[in-house]
Amino acid sequence: MLWYNLELSCQQEKTFEIEEFLLGFGALSVSFTYQKNNEEFYELESTETPLWDLVKISAIFEKKISSKDIIKILGKTGYSNLIITKFKDRNWIKSYQKEYMPMQFGENLWIIPSWEERSPNARDVILKMDPGMAFGSGTHETTRLCLEYLERSTLTGLIIMDYGCGSGILSIASLLLGASYALATDTDHHALEITKENSIKNNVASRIKIVSVEEIHGLKVDLLISNIFFNTLIKLRDRYSKLLNPGGVIVLSGIMLNQVDPLINYYQRLFKLKRIINKDNWSLVEFELR
Repeated sequence: MLWYNLELSCQQEKTFEIEEFLLGFGALSVSFTYQKNNEEFYELESTETPLWDLVKISAIFEKKISSKDIIKILGKTGYSNLIITKFKDRNWIKSYQKEYMPMQFGENLWIIPSWEERSPNARDVILKMDPGMAFGSGTHETTRLCLEYLERSTLTGLIIMDYGCGSGILSIASLLLGASYALATDTDHHALEITKENSIKNNVASRIKIVSVEEIHGLKVDLLISNIFFNTLIKLRDRYSKLLNPGGVIVLSGIMLNQVDPLINYYQRLFKLKRIINKDNWSLVEFELR
């Protein structure tokens, strides 16, 4: 069996964005090399956000990939020196599964891959999620901020919208944590398919509506959570306001520390700031509809 290895270079601020895209396209593992001293690591700790100038990204794929595929999925994210090579069979899957361990968010929420067996404590909330299915597997700080926010919140009886759902991790977590119903939407139809698969795997399919962004007009929710890129969050402000019930709450992530003030300044005409939560170089901002 042949495997495919991808290598490319990018500026440090694009590293995690490109990682999410590659995992979403089916990468089995992603590693990073700081190109000044060739220092390599494979799994970031949840508290680590390295700030390097130039990074080489390497990714392993089981399926055949081409430069055309990568150009399509990465779009204009900004990268260079793209190289794709192939090599003979190695036991990469077992190796990666060994590295990908259950992750805890807050006191009681756990994200556990399907190959792991865990006997939960009475208070544990278990979300089954395999890495690389779509954007959002819990490893990135922006996703962690959202999951910890949800774990701390009282969601009972609320209708939630996960805008930019990726793998569906946030909408599914909301339902497992007590929300009554969830709407999940994304511009990527592959992400909608993955969200459906994950909702079935976690026994919440009857309480989630998975729709394209074109189908959400007229829908109303109590809490909207969106973990996407800053420029897109700016563009979607007015749309978000129309999706909330009176007094509804919006939670935005995917925001770097230096982007918080511009975001607040732009959103404050329609929303009242409730709180900001920071983790390393990233922030989550919570607003209430005015």
